[in-house]
Amino acid sequence: MKLTLYFGLLVILLGACTSQAARIPTATPMPTEEPAADPAIDVNDQAVEEGTVTVAQVTVAEAGWLVIHADADGEPGPVIGQTRVEAGESTDVSVEVDTEAVTDTLYAMLHQGEEGVFEFPDSDQPVTGVDDNIIVEAFAIEDMTHDIKPSVQVYQQLIEDGVVTVARVVATEPNWLVVRADADGEPGPVIGQTRVESGESTGVSIEVDAEAATDTLYVVLHEDSGEIGTFEYPDDDQPIIGPEEQAVVDSFTLGEPVTPAIEVDAQTIENGTVTIEQVVVPERGWISIHPAEVGTIGPVIGQALLEAGENTDVVVEIDV
Repeated sequence: MKLTLYFGLLVILLGACTSQAARIPTATPMPTEEPAADPAIDVNDQAVEEGTVTVAQVTVAEAGWLVIHADADGEPGPVIGQTRVEAGESTDVSVEVDTEAVTDTLYAMLHQGEEGVFEFPDSDQPVTGVDDNIIVEAFAIEDMTHDIKPSVQVYQQLIEDGVVTVARVVATEPNWLVVRADADGEPGPVIGQTRVESGESTGVSIEVDAEAATDTLYVVLHEDSGEIGTFEYPDDDQPIIGPEEQAVVDSFTLGEPVTPAIEVDAQTIENGTVTIEQVVVPERGWISIHPAEVGTIGPVIGQALLEAGENTDVVVEIDV
């Protein structure tokens, strides 16, 4: 009797299993994550356009920094620009660069790092690939003259042996650098000139007529548009007109030269500020604070306006 009961029970259970077999769900395979794409950079030779370069494509597994390095003896050197990139693929990434630090060859490099302040070389180190090679691509910079803004910079000085010295001039093509006497607060008669090549020139000496000099002199950038190499103003070789539709000119007074200098002691940031004990500048301008980086300076994190001459106990607010 017991055997029959157990047997019948077994039949019922088997029958139940058989009737439900078609409805037993099959195991669903677990989704597999696609492997992260290898970090990579694709960049083309290009000109600097409005202070930026463009990287065609960037691929990173984690958000980080796309950094532009200048060339240093055939290797990536000082940082001249950087921008954040998100994880995954980014295209046509624009990076603002320091145009004055641009070299003929630049390097686009991936760096690690959190969002905020770029802190290389203390942190934010370069990203490496599967072979522990740094992810970097070199590219050539084409003619930059269209992106250069002509300018003149000259400081207070005395005429020494009939010569004045212009601290810095930037020209987009060969031009004339002309010293002119004062005429009712405007550039007047020409008292000296010299020819400068395209690009940046520093410490440019110009012979002048000292007897015709006024207390204030003007250094004006002129064209060389007539007979090349012959200064023909006012018939030709007119003043260069800059981006703001004004002549490219700087003025200075005759007097003992003022040597720019900074005196600052080691200190901690107090209430978001640092104090510069003394700053001497030949003309009104700015002092800026940058974090230190190997071979270059980092972004501006604070600045203060300076008056011409000696400034003491200059307090600068810092973006901490």
